[in-house]
Amino acid sequence: MHRLPWMDGLNVGVAALDEAHRDMFYLMGDLSEAVHAKSVRAALAMARDFVTKVEGHFKVEGEMMTRLGFPGAAVHQAKHATTRDKVIDLERALSDENLGLASTILGELESVYFRELLNEDMILANYISAQAS
Repeated sequence: MHRLPWMDGLNVGVAALDEAHRDMFYLMGDLSEAVHAKSVRAALAMARDFVTKVEGHFKVEGEMMTRLGFPGAAVHQAKHATTRDKVIDLERALSDENLGLASTILGELESVYFRELLNEDMILANYISAQAS
């Protein structure tokens, strides 16, 4: 399986967010490899770590949006909730040793992660940058 490298174009320009995004990106890649290798135990451990990282990151980002008065916070946090629920579904699928469902959920997460959340985070980063000016 070919692993995608992190690309600087995915950075949003806020160091703490970029670091968390990069960490979750690589963890998702490791998790995908474990699922495709049918390593249920390893994948489940990574999924549990992923749940923790996602929840922690979304909490930090949510607090940042509230503190800065980000006008798109409600929409952004709704997407966080949907993504968090999907990550929890992934953990459950792996707990049930349902690798087919886990693979499907991972595909959905990868799509959401790249298409929606990073775009939303770029909007947030632009807002943060404008506030600092």
